[in-house]
Amino acid sequence: MNPINDKFFFLKKFLSYLVPYRIEQQSGKVTPILEVTLESGKLVLNTDKVNYSYGSLGEIFERTFKQIELTKRKVNKALILGFGVGNVASLIEKSCTGSKIIGVDFDEVVIELGKKYFSTEKIKNLTVHHADAYDFILKHKDSYDLIVVDLFVDDYTPPRFSEKIIMEAIEKNLSKNGLVCFNRFVNTEKNKAYTLELIQSITAVFKQYTLKEITINDVTSWVIICDRKNN
Repeated sequence: MNPINDKFFFLKKFLSYLVPYRIEQQSGKVTPILEVTLESGKLVLNTDKVNYSYGSLGEIFERTFKQIELTKRKVNKALILGFGVGNVASLIEKSCTGSKIIGVDFDEVVIELGKKYFSTEKIKNLTVHHADAYDFILKHKDSYDLIVVDLFVDDYTPPRFSEKIIMEAIEKNLSKNGLVCFNRFVNTEKNKAYTLELIQSITAVFKQYTLKEITINDVTSWVIICDRKNN
């Protein structure tokens, strides 16, 4: 049921400015706890440890897209590895009118929550693939002006997504003047170590990169950007 159809929804929305209100909790295919929650009047998707969509995650990409002036770039086609419930896709839709968006997510529970609560079906020119992003990008052949890599299991990204072979596959799917953004939490030593491995692979393939450090609610993320215009 759409929560807006709940006769108490607006009361819950009001109360969520005082304390978060959980709408639904499920166990995902890869993430043990997925919670759709009302926080400060808006729906967000959280795990047991971090925000997945429409909270701090959304703010990270809002800041990033503003800093790279995404609205001024020509983005005919965008790829999101780690689609979630559509937060990044909605930002791309607003910034790049008419862009075709391809989303990939391994967790069908997350995809269904996106449809149920976050209206992903209303995002224009969107296609979502239920697939393992690792296998998808290795086998995929296309040309994207923007690739966003936002892959997490709870608060960490599996180390296989730091491998050079993945960077090479992403590079092959990037257009002549394309741009790729990697989002990583560095709130633990393990996460930071995996991110440093990612940077080594990026350097081997893309040569140059820009790193932006963003801290929201005491959680620090590194957004690593490779821009073919600068290579």
